[in-house]
Amino acid sequence: MQVSIFPEEQSDLPGKMLTYTVTVKNTGEAEDTYDLSVSDTKGWGATLSDYLLTIPARENRTTTMATIVPSGAAKDESTMITVVATSRVDPTVENSATCTAKAAEKPSEIPIPLIAGAAIGVGAVTAIMLLLKRRT
Repeated sequence: MQVSIFPEEQSDLPGKMLTYTVTVKNTGEAEDTYDLSVSDTKGWGATLSDYLLTIPARENRTTTMATIVPSGAAKDESTMITVVATSRVDPTVENSATCTAKAAEKPSEIPIPLIAGAAIGVGAVTAIMLLLKRRT
């Protein structure tokens, strides 16, 4: 069987959810059922929508995997997520895929009153300059 995760890497702001598509392909000649497990290196709590997939021979099925970027994550902090699929027909048959989840930089937070005050200040200075210019 083959396991793949798309996208291989993504990032978002702390507190945001990242979602991935996990595809398991049964490369065998008979239907098989696969147990899925998920883990990540930093404990960000990745989860799967489905932990069990029954797949006909030569076909594939998908499930969604998600994790939330921790609220305290620093810019570029990341975790490697691994999904493992194990055959129920033959438990010695397993395969895995990995992806990366990363924290993006938080945007600078400028209070709205400060922005408005700056705009008013620029407008006031411009008006004064025009009045002074007319007097001369």
